[in-house]
Amino acid sequence: MKLCFGWILAAACLQAVGGTIFLPGYPDRILVIDEATQKIVDKIPSEIGIPTGISRSYDRKRIYLTSNDNDGIEVVDIASRKVLQHFVLNSDSHKFRINGVSPDPDDKLLYTVVREVVKQTDRYEVGKLKYAVIDLAQQKIVRTADMSAEDQEANGAYYGRSPFHVSPDGKYIYQFRDKITILDSSDFHVVDRIDLAKPDFRSWPKSAWAPHWILWISAAPTYRCSTPRIRWCDEVSLESRTSI
Repeated sequence: MKLCFGWILAAACLQAVGGTIFLPGYPDRILVIDEATQKIVDKIPSEIGIPTGISRSYDRKRIYLTSNDNDGIEVVDIASRKVLQHFVLNSDSHKFRINGVSPDPDDKLLYTVVREVVKQTDRYEVGKLKYAVIDLAQQKIVRTADMSAEDQEANGAYYGRSPFHVSPDGKYIYQFRDKITILDSSDFHVVDRIDLAKPDFRSWPKSAWAPHWILWISAAPTYRCSTPRIRWCDEVSLESRTSI
């Protein structure tokens, strides 16, 4: 009996180690990869064009995708792998360049960085980068806020890629780049800035970009990053997830 229980416990532990990877794929799909077998187990059609950005809801039940070609938003249910909602922000005369979003804890709002491009009769007017809030129910940008010259330069360098994270109470937004910038979610004013040490290398290693392109779902993530200065995740835990 004890031996049987031991085998059951061991099997349960082995099953708990594996996770599921959701990877935006060209030209119009999200690849679902089983980490244990390292194989594609499903493909979710994208309704918004080429998916580039991906993030996860607080309750780990949904993922949010963005596209660069149509500047669209897509919501996917993780359990059923079905598209729940999709829409584009662009119109015939306006384009809103976005790259990644971060949901609030209630899954009603998405926070992002946006650059508006307006088509005139004889030219295109390219606006400055702004913080923006997208309302999922209204399917449009409902609020924008100007950013300082420092934040313009920092976000421009990453083309809005610097990841956001919203606090559990929804009051603050954390943006991670060369420093951590803490914003008030009500009006995007800067509450604080936490300086981080700059990396010792001149260019980012391949694995450093992985968090922007893949989403790994697991009950107990195992990847580790070096501390106290954030550099890159070790090859054993993360590099294998980006080599598929």
